[in-house]
Amino acid sequence: MTEVNHLRGVIWDLDGVLLDSHASHFRAWQQVTGEFGIPFSAQTFNDTFGMNNHAVLQRWLGARWTPELEAAVVERKESLYRGEARHNATAMPGARDWLARLHRAGWRQALGSSAPRVNIDVVLEVLGFRDYLCAISSGENFPPSPTRRSS
Repeated sequence: MTEVNHLRGVIWDLDGVLLDSHASHFRAWQQVTGEFGIPFSAQTFNDTFGMNNHAVLQRWLGARWTPELEAAVVERKESLYRGEARHNATAMPGARDWLARLHRAGWRQALGSSAPRVNIDVVLEVLGFRDYLCAISSGENFPPSPTRRSS
């Protein structure tokens, strides 16, 4: 008789699945857009929430977009976001329970997120989720999209 391995696993997303990050991202974007003179409102934020920084800034900046401006805005925004996350990271309802329940049941759990790896590390540390995960992948693990503008 052949033995069957019943290994089970789940790949979690971070923002909006394990982490309620809406308010922290909003505050970081609100501050950085003010610093860089980028028009911003709750509506523009909600219309792009969940998109990566590159897509957001191409939409918000339009003809003003340059790789250099994008890099400066993203660096500042993510720094502000990490400060927010260190003090205000909140797990989505039920996230901690599901991670723990699946861990006890022997499920392998991984995280796949487009968030920068340093942001992921901060959030996992603050929320205490790292021990539930056997693998972590960020958007930094993948090459840029072929549709990305080049200078």
